[in-house]
Amino acid sequence: MKSLLIPLLILCSGIAFGQDSSNEDFVSKVSHLVLDSSFSKFYLSAEAAPGRFTRFDYGQLINYSLKEAVSIDILNELSRHVYEDTADLRWTPGKIPNAICIGADQIRSVLNPGWGLKYDRSLTDKQKEKSIKQFMKQWDKKPQEEKLVFFFSRPEFTNDHQYAVIDLDFRCDEHECGRLATYLFRKVADGWKTIGIISAAEGSGA
Repeated sequence: MKSLLIPLLILCSGIAFGQDSSNEDFVSKVSHLVLDSSFSKFYLSAEAAPGRFTRFDYGQLINYSLKEAVSIDILNELSRHVYEDTADLRWTPGKIPNAICIGADQIRSVLNPGWGLKYDRSLTDKQKEKSIKQFMKQWDKKPQEEKLVFFFSRPEFTNDHQYAVIDLDFRCDEHECGRLATYLFRKVADGWKTIGIISAAEGSGA
């Protein structure tokens, strides 16, 4: 994380979570579920997007996703909070350790460093193809932490703050490479315990 990280070491901007640091604190505590422990820094989408847990199939969750029994009232409460939280927000600068927040264009540059060449009118199609191949060859040699971008939704909690839900995702290209999952947590004495993981393949039910 050297030459590439320096120009992208940009703090998150826009409307941030300044009024409630518990969101970033929670993300910091559970992000290890998708982060490689060897990463000294990681790219994070600056957008703190709403979560996906707005609808669910209770039977499906019980049979395939939940590690312990959870009341449907708790799940409904989390789902309702996700559904009602639709504001456009960004992560607060410096609140998530080691996160380098980047915007849409920078995300595309990380995942596909040759994307801008497609629109360069000064190059012929043959020149574009050659340049893109060179970019991708260099990209392939980079360490993994310089080729991934993480996307964390803002977490939602039950009113008693004993349960939480969040999407913890990453992408390794602009297409299908990556992992999409929604995580359910229960608060325990030393932090948070994962009690359910819903993969994108399972969907959110109907």
